[in-house]
Amino acid sequence: MTTPSDENFPIPLRFVDFAVRAWREGKYVQVIAHATPAGNMRQPVAVSTGRFSADDYRLPLEANLEEGVQLGRDLTRLLLPREVWALLSESMMLIAPEPNLGLRLRLCLDEDLIESVVRFASVSRFVVADLTDPKSIPAELQAIVPNFPSLPVSLIIQGSQREYAVSEHIVRRESVVGKRVVSYRNLDHLLSILDEQVLARAGS
Repeated sequence: MTTPSDENFPIPLRFVDFAVRAWREGKYVQVIAHATPAGNMRQPVAVSTGRFSADDYRLPLEANLEEGVQLGRDLTRLLLPREVWALLSESMMLIAPEPNLGLRLRLCLDEDLIESVVRFASVSRFVVADLTDPKSIPAELQAIVPNFPSLPVSLIIQGSQREYAVSEHIVRRESVVGKRVVSYRNLDHLLSILDEQVLARAGS
């Protein structure tokens, strides 16, 4: 009797969440990392915004790379203050020794902040969304796909997972590459098909 090799039964890729909640209170954004591999914060951090306007976090289609980078830095200052960044760095160090373990950033934002983040889609060449263990992904896709019909979106999912119920109407959209979800077995398999089946198709 032969024993199946590890190559025939690869270890599936798993993700652990780094969950951040942020909400606006007057001239401050309150930010707390409430579920991370390195532990949880007990109190939110108040980040000063001054007079907040969503227009300050919008980029025109003709914006250059430098403007996009600066907007990313501004959002990072709001959503990843020093205390949250320290937990993120520690979490990455904790999972680094595990080759089949990934860290997934989960953002739970109020309406003003969601709009600011989604604006990144307007200056992106394409989007890759992983439907594995979806939490915030359905809401993010619902905000991005209908509003940016010319933005290519590649959907991927780990083979052992099932697509969430609402994904079918998203997959039918013209902007979804191939109108299908690309399945991958594990991290090595995903990396081997990433260029040809995900990135190249999305960027074409």
